[in-house]
Amino acid sequence: MHKNWSLTVQTDRGPLLIGTGLAIILAAQVLPGIPVAAAFALIGWGTTRVMCQQPETRHQRWRLCGSLLVYGALVGLAVGAELDLRFDAVFVADALLAVLLLLSAIHSVFQRTDSSSTW
Repeated sequence: MHKNWSLTVQTDRGPLLIGTGLAIILAAQVLPGIPVAAAFALIGWGTTRVMCQQPETRHQRWRLCGSLLVYGALVGLAVGAELDLRFDAVFVADALLAVLLLLSAIHSVFQRTDSSSTW
């Protein structure tokens, strides 16, 4: 019974990450001082997790890499805009967290794909 619960938590983590990122972005619309780069990275990581839960298809790796490329560009633009706006500890910490979250998503994609199969 405990095993089934852990599988449910593992499956639900992607939508939870997406929802958390969207909540931060919506909060930033009301309170303009909230940094959003890590929120974009959370959404990208959640999207990656949701896509990894789907059955493996022929072009799934290309879609995952394309998705990470898009979210990487969004995070890069958000980090650049934030650091251009203000260069203080909160925004630098948000930028570092965003990069770490994005690297974690990239790591999970490449860890999921095994080296024996071809692209």
